[in-house]
Amino acid sequence: MSLALVTGGAHRLGRVFAAFLAQRGYDVLVHYHHAAEAARETVAALQAQGVRAWAVPADLRQPTAVTALFERLDALPGRLEVLVNSAAVMPAGDLRTLAVEDWD
Repeated sequence: MSLALVTGGAHRLGRVFAAFLAQRGYDVLVHYHHAAEAARETVAALQAQGVRAWAVPADLRQPTAVTALFERLDALPGRLEVLVNSAAVMPAGDLRTLAVEDWD
């Protein structure tokens, strides 16, 4: 089976990417950090499209968490064919209030 990993796949654009891939027959691993409920909802929506989907938490700022995410991926059936990096940190604020460090 064809497998896709969508980081930040629980909501916003990541969810759209995951749904797009599921419509094309990809099984999807949905990564999330804090959005566990949204990830469960996304996985249910993908499964309703007839593909296999899984939600896996990981703090991608931590190298050990990235390693664990890919170990989980390696344990799934299928071969990774698509990687969508959609994870993002979205601090509250606007152009006038965000610090330069927030843009990094």
